[in-house]
Amino acid sequence: MIPRADVPRTEVFFADTADEVGLYGAKSMGESPYNSVAAAVGNALADATGLRFKTLPFKADRIWQELAQELNRAWGRSEMNSGRDPVPAA
Repeated sequence: MIPRADVPRTEVFFADTADEVGLYGAKSMGESPYNSVAAAVGNALADATGLRFKTLPFKADRIWQELAQELNRAWGRSEMNSGRDPVPAA
């Protein structure tokens, strides 16, 4: 569950418009609930791992690869090293 502090307050304002595309001049509002989800998940990943993931979607294999690369950098190892890397590449 997302803590309430991570979700911005949303206010709804009605605008009198005459949009020719929407039914009876209506405009879409369906995307709004999804706008804060990626940011909240990204912040949770950053808090848990110490890394900021900037590319969507947040897939397990991509996250694992980034974590492995960061661990190798932190240990002064490179993927080109002839020795065994501390974490195998995904």
